[in-house]
Amino acid sequence: MSSQPQAHVELVDMAARQDLTYAVGFMKRYDPGIQFAQQAVANFVESGELGPLKMVGATCFLGDWLNNPGKPIESGEPPLVNDLEPTFPAFLSRDQRGIYDHFLNIYAHNVNLLHFLLPGGPMVCRSAHRGGQSFLVALRHEDVLVSLRGTPSHSHHWEEQTSLVFGGGRVEIRSATPLNRQQVAQVSIWREVAGVWSEQRLFPPVEWAFHQQAQAFVAAIVHGSDLPTSGDRCLADVLLMEDIFRKLQEG
Repeated sequence: MSSQPQAHVELVDMAARQDLTYAVGFMKRYDPGIQFAQQAVANFVESGELGPLKMVGATCFLGDWLNNPGKPIESGEPPLVNDLEPTFPAFLSRDQRGIYDHFLNIYAHNVNLLHFLLPGGPMVCRSAHRGGQSFLVALRHEDVLVSLRGTPSHSHHWEEQTSLVFGGGRVEIRSATPLNRQQVAQVSIWREVAGVWSEQRLFPPVEWAFHQQAQAFVAAIVHGSDLPTSGDRCLADVLLMEDIFRKLQEG
C-alpha cells in the first residue's frame, strides 16, 4: 500500500480506467468472527437494543503474529531486485519515516477495522501521542469517542482487542493471530438487563482470513464480485493515518 494518498488515488483511478480489480490486503475484514461482530454492531445501532454507541477502544500490543507456521518454501533462485523506492508524505520529516512505516504496516489494520465496524460518517483524529514505538491516538466518529493504543511486546501470543461500548452493553472482539490458520476472532456480547449482566459468546466457523481474502479476490476477478477492501474504500484509512502523523509532528 502506498503511503501517499495522491499515489493511492492515482492507482484507484488507473484501475477504474483500465477496468482492473484493485484491492488492499486488509485481511481482518475476511475473518468470520469480525464479520459476525460487524453485523452484530450494525444490528444494535439500527435497533437501539443496547442503547446508543458511546465509546470504542482498540488496542494492539503485538506479540507473536507467526505462531510457528513453518519455514517458507525456497526455490534456490536468486532474489529479484526490487527497484521500487518507498514514498512518504511531503510533510513528514526524515526522522519520522521509519516510525511512520512501522505504524502504516501494523496499525493500518486497526484503522481499517474501525472503519469497518463503525457505521455512518468518517473518523477524525483529535490528538496523537508517541513514545518510541508506543502510540496513543484519540479519534472521534460522529458522537462516539474512539481510542487506539499500541506498542510492541514480547508476548508469545497475539494481543489485540476491540471493544464497542453501548449504553446497555458492549461488543468485545479479540482478534486472531494473523498466521494462525486454526483461529478466528473471538466475539462476546455483553448485555445489562435489570442490573444483571450476561455474556453471549459467538462461535463462527473456522476459516483463515488470508485464505478467505484470496478467494474473494479471485471471485472479484472472475465474477466481478464486490470486495470489502477495494482500493477506493481504503482511501479513508490512508488519509486518517496521515492526519494522525500530522498531529504527532505538531506535538
